[in-house]
Amino acid sequence: MLLLSFFDNFVFVHIQHLKMVVILREAKTKVEYIASISPALKKELPLKKDGWQFNWKQLFKIEGGSFLKISLKETPSIIEGMLMITMFNEEMVFMNNVEIAPHNSQKSGIH
Repeated sequence: MLLLSFFDNFVFVHIQHLKMVVILREAKTKVEYIASISPALKKELPLKKDGWQFNWKQLFKIEGGSFLKISLKETPSIIEGMLMITMFNEEMVFMNNVEIAPHNSQKSGIH
């Protein structure tokens, strides 16, 4: 369970059911796209051989980790980025790993 505090109002969120809507902006054209951050299944985790820097399959074995993917509403099967977060003592959230997809990095980056 994730505990968020906003000006003394507390919101409890189960990571398994978390889905946030965010906006991604295309680097060159500045066009904005609706995207979501939602839980990633083990079979969806990206691979190092596909250009990712982290070994997400290995990280998935870490106890207590929650994995989230960022994907566009238009193309939900394409992962634009990944996050790994861990909850400590049911009160502190730690973001272990954050990575943008290889197709979004460096000069060739789309978003």
